[in-house]
Amino acid sequence: MSAFFSVRGRYILYFTLLAILAGCSVPLPPSQPFSCVRLTETHWIEFNFGVDSPDDVISTAIRLWETERGQVQSMLNVDDEIMNVWWQSDAEVGIGGTYQAWFRGGQQLIKINVRWGHPKPTITQLVDCLGIPEHYIAFYDQAPEAIRLRLVLLYSEKGIIVRYDSPYTSFLRPNLPEIHPDVRIDKLSVVAPGSPDQVVTDLYSVGNEGSVYKYSACLRKPWPGSINAMEIEPAAEFHRCIP
Repeated sequence: MSAFFSVRGRYILYFTLLAILAGCSVPLPPSQPFSCVRLTETHWIEFNFGVDSPDDVISTAIRLWETERGQVQSMLNVDDEIMNVWWQSDAEVGIGGTYQAWFRGGQQLIKINVRWGHPKPTITQLVDCLGIPEHYIAFYDQAPEAIRLRLVLLYSEKGIIVRYDSPYTSFLRPNLPEIHPDVRIDKLSVVAPGSPDQVVTDLYSVGNEGSVYKYSACLRKPWPGSINAMEIEPAAEFHRCIP
């Protein structure tokens, strides 16, 4: 009997200590939500696409992101023309992340690529912040023994393009990558507002995106009404777009 109460007493003491420790522990802070402020257009209207020189972009970046000149870097091409200018911002309020401005002929600003750190927004959050896109492009990109999903949301009237590339998935796995409301997006590009075709052309005409993907514009579809209603074209359909 005493042995029974001894074991029982140890269990009671154990769970009592757990309860005390749980009550004294400091709760973890909630994860910082993605703010729509990170997408504010007030930053983008300060840039003159098709006009701004690298020096103009550097001055604007220093002013808007309150950074120092030494924190803004540039890269030259083989002709000593500036290809791109990039800077970083870890601001909790504002549009923090990594920014890369690309130029045509070393002189004219064509696009700014944004890559977010954490927290990365979901596609649902982006649609809530930016509104309904006019068009979207969704297709499977095939590689030897692997496949991935490429998704583009086109806000051509705003000059904003939201992009998502899923990791490659082996053909041996039964399920292909899919679009779902909780997909985490980490890339956005800004160009001059224009027609959907012009926006896609500007997106892929400069930079390291891989110019072949500008042909994906032929898969452009109007917004279907919801995220779940988007249709993904097979890789064969994309390859038919390439002349």
